[in-house]
Amino acid sequence: MAAASLAVSNVVAFKPAAHFGTSADTRITHFRPLSPASRGLGPRISLLSRSRSSLASSGARAQVATVETAIAEAAQKVESPVVVVTGASRGIGKAIALSLGRAGCKVLVNYARSSKEAEEVSKEIKAYGGQALTFGGDVSNEADVELMMKTAVDAWGTVDILINNAGITRDTLLMRMKKSQWQEVIDLNLTGVFLCTQAAAKIMMKKKKGRIVNIASVVGLVGNVGQANYSAAKAGVIGLTKTVAKEYASRNINVNAVAPGFIASDMTSKLGDDIEKKILETIPLGRYGQPEEVAGLVEFLALNPASSYITGQVFAIDGGMVISLEKYRSCGYFVFFRNWEPKQRKDASSCLMSLAHGSPAVIMAICALLHSQTLGSFAYPNSALENRVLEFSTAYFLADLLHYMVFSPDEILFILHHIATLYVFVTCRYMIHYGAQGLVLLLVLAEVTSACQNVRSIAGNRKADVPAAARLYDLLAAPFYALYSLVRGILGPICLFKMGVFYLNGGAGGLIPAWAWISWMVVIGSAILVSIVWISNRWEEWITERSRKAQKKNEIDPASVPFGGAFLFGTSRTEFRSSIYMPTIIQAFILSAVPWYLSSAKVLPPPFASLPGFMQMLFLCPCPSTRETNCTREHTVKGFEEDESISQTVKNQYFMSEARMRKSGIENQVMVPSETSANKSGVTFPETARNPSMIADSGIEKS
Repeated sequence: MAAASLAVSNVVAFKPAAHFGTSADTRITHFRPLSPASRGLGPRISLLSRSRSSLASSGARAQVATVETAIAEAAQKVESPVVVVTGASRGIGKAIALSLGRAGCKVLVNYARSSKEAEEVSKEIKAYGGQALTFGGDVSNEADVELMMKTAVDAWGTVDILINNAGITRDTLLMRMKKSQWQEVIDLNLTGVFLCTQAAAKIMMKKKKGRIVNIASVVGLVGNVGQANYSAAKAGVIGLTKTVAKEYASRNINVNAVAPGFIASDMTSKLGDDIEKKILETIPLGRYGQPEEVAGLVEFLALNPASSYITGQVFAIDGGMVISLEKYRSCGYFVFFRNWEPKQRKDASSCLMSLAHGSPAVIMAICALLHSQTLGSFAYPNSALENRVLEFSTAYFLADLLHYMVFSPDEILFILHHIATLYVFVTCRYMIHYGAQGLVLLLVLAEVTSACQNVRSIAGNRKADVPAAARLYDLLAAPFYALYSLVRGILGPICLFKMGVFYLNGGAGGLIPAWAWISWMVVIGSAILVSIVWISNRWEEWITERSRKAQKKNEIDPASVPFGGAFLFGTSRTEFRSSIYMPTIIQAFILSAVPWYLSSAKVLPPPFASLPGFMQMLFLCPCPSTRETNCTREHTVKGFEEDESISQTVKNQYFMSEARMRKSGIENQVMVPSETSANKSGVTFPETARNPSMIADSGIEKS
């Protein structure tokens, strides 16, 4: 009796058969031991006489034997799922093979070169009481794939589950990547998945059931520097997964993909505490993933009945790395900053705000000066038009001030400059009501030079990746410096000198208090002095740069950025025509001019007329981003870590590359993506940039 119960319990506890599929041959898993009463046993046996008891016992033994025979026959009908795991000799592939083997599956362990490691995996599976065999073959070779599937069918009769795990990397930057490096990765990582899926699907279609799990990567979702071939292959695997899922859904074949992130391996254990700490900062969970965790997700998709309604999906298992790389975009980011590095976005947003607000301010100020009846008098009452200029300027300087305080709180000089300028505008407009003419004249001089400076700054931010921006930046250098020197170094001081003489000679006539015009002179004089120091430094840099030998042109393909204004928008001519960029720019200037019109028409009191300026600030300011776009500038290894212009993610990529090259004995491989910027700095950039997300594949060999 005990033997019968034990045999039945073994059948009931056989999980893989219950997990995989719903065919009739698995219904034996719901078999339950017969109760004593249902077998004709139980209390009535004790009521029989001794002479009849032996007969009853022999009948019970006969019933037990019959049950044992039925259970044995049923157990033979319960087939363990047959699994083919490619690249299963180590890393994630090994963890998946062991996990499925422990679950009771029959596992074919595929490998390319590591036969000894594959045999060890097979022995471990057998030690758990499972079945396994090894097969050496290249999954990018169609003949090897067909033979691998035939081997599984000959041994176990079918293939129920396919795990496409095999993969390789051949990392280098695009301009250095050879066609053979591209093709080798595509052949194994993408074509190999195609061949294995095609071969396995032929077998699964006959039974009208099956599970396919493809091991992709987060790089297939977000891309990575130095891995154009690998990223393209993994993105292709994701696309293939979705397509095959649609094609074979009617045949009850589920196809899904798993995208591992930063998974622990032998390489991660050799990185050192400092590098490990920096890498973990990019992972919200703050730790590496384990191969067993990836294997657990694969086992769920391959065996668990709860996954039977899941197909065509991509599951990122990366500790939250993908979500940490997402950009929190504002309208301004979509319009202007989608291809900008975070540090550049802050500078560019400030420049664009200054252009959008300063241009209307200059036009308004010039109109006010032209309509002035007493040009040259610094104590004449403010005209209505001059008041509008001061109101508008107050609004946009306040918007700029808030922008710097939020996004660039370390720019103390700019913050103090804006506070001092706001003090001058507010006191003249709302307290003194006299002397606006001189301030408006200085505003025109300042904004004209600021406009040129902003255009050149924007071009400078994009000169590394857009040839048109590089040419514009170099072209504007000398003319801009000359104009800046003329306006702020000569005309500005002359205007300030005349104002000082006018006030010192009593020209204000008591209309402007001494504290007011003295404070104005101090603020304006300080601003002019800072400008002179700044332009002097720029001239020195320009002369030094011109003394160097001629620089080569950027290697960026001009066809990739055919539109001359791409440095501003990060888009091509076709995208520009079909986008909302131009309407948005027009809208920006309209919003900038609104305060003047509203205040002039007396629709809103002057203080409220500045609201559109705040609206413009909210529209243009980009939200902070935790994701860095590809860094195209070159840096020496020395000082690489301290350079704030490089994001932590890119630094981690370098550290991973350096560790990998040391491990393989490859040292001092360098790459110059942009010869122009490299020659300017005289330094180089490491050739290979490893993304932390790619450690998942460090344990995956070819096949």
